[in-house]
Amino acid sequence: MELRTRWLGARGAVVAAFALCLAACGPAGDGAPSSPIVAPGASGTAGAAAIPSSGGAGTSTLEPGVAGTGNAAAASGGASRPTNGGAGGGMDATGAGAGGAAVGGAAAGGAAAGGAAANPELETLLREGVGDIVRPPPYEYGPYSKKRDNVPHGTVKQFTYKDETFWPNAPARGIKVFEPAQYDAGKEVALAVFCDGTADWAYLNDDPDGGDYKTKYVLDNLIADELIPPLIGVFIGNDGDGGNRQAEYGPLTDKNVRFFVEAILPEVSKRYGYQFTTDPNRRALIGESSGGIAAFTAAWQRPDWFHLVMSHSGSFVNLGNGGDRYPDIIRMTAEVKPLRLHLEGGRKDKNGDGKQHPAMAAALKSKGYIYQWLDTTEGTHGGLNGNTTFPEGLIWLWKGWKLR
Repeated sequence: MELRTRWLGARGAVVAAFALCLAACGPAGDGAPSSPIVAPGASGTAGAAAIPSSGGAGTSTLEPGVAGTGNAAAASGGASRPTNGGAGGGMDATGAGAGGAAVGGAAAGGAAAGGAAANPELETLLREGVGDIVRPPPYEYGPYSKKRDNVPHGTVKQFTYKDETFWPNAPARGIKVFEPAQYDAGKEVALAVFCDGTADWAYLNDDPDGGDYKTKYVLDNLIADELIPPLIGVFIGNDGDGGNRQAEYGPLTDKNVRFFVEAILPEVSKRYGYQFTTDPNRRALIGESSGGIAAFTAAWQRPDWFHLVMSHSGSFVNLGNGGDRYPDIIRMTAEVKPLRLHLEGGRKDKNGDGKQHPAMAAALKSKGYIYQWLDTTEGTHGGLNGNTTFPEGLIWLWKGWKLR
């Protein structure tokens, strides 16, 4: 399957960057993977030096350095902006593509640390690539979306919740909770909050596999293979299962994330005894369509609560809420928030004619965010383009989770 990279990260790291990292933040091994990934066709002029990102708890690493053609950090010697990794440390370095070498590698020609340039296959790029990644059809379910009898299977619990504080006029909603078989009771646990979590079309309906995203199978498989942590998934009902979707998901405010954190999560903890981690590097928000922009808004408003965001066909358009303003808001906001963002969206998305996805990617790129836009070229609004790439998106989102 053909896969092209237009831009895989905004940092080309030359050998000087390695010295800079050693001088500024200690050994490069702190949080960095041992096998940097190099973009296909990795050859060209020397890239820009990357600035070490500022991590928490005494650790600091380079930002992801996978760079393709069109290095946004200005290939003629410019430096990328630093990113604060927040609690738990900065994100890990992953290598370099055209015009940049991985930490410890050669400057020109895009050589990885200790090795020559490589041509990663589709799955590697989806898991490692940073920036804009073209993912053309066909969109087909892979092995992580299928049931495996040889892995432990998590359980799903559910209850009905009527909010009287944030959305008192909204109908009672269903809440589903995925608990992995590997959950260790009494210990802090990672968290993923799913918007539109229980809708028929969304992430966890009543089908044996969890619905179109095959969420039950995906979580079981990725957790068993230690590609994501043994997280608790909280799936919040809306769009046919209570709630008031547009009233809750539309406004670009912190009200909905406060509803999640101050109402829903305490209720889940009270019922099942979970101690959710307070480390935002181990807390994710996930949503599709209006749920996608809601996930972004929640993390944008409260990055002290959530660093990880996944959006499928996000409605970054004006549905009466000014959602189309986000690219400008991102550019005009001086602070670069410590977020890691996976955005999936096709060019045939009926909302915004698909133009909102490249607009968001360009804004994030201009500010130096750690993001991945999966450009599912023929993808429509929702559908297989997001459903089938869900596992790789989760792998990328939680990359390096054992080091956080």
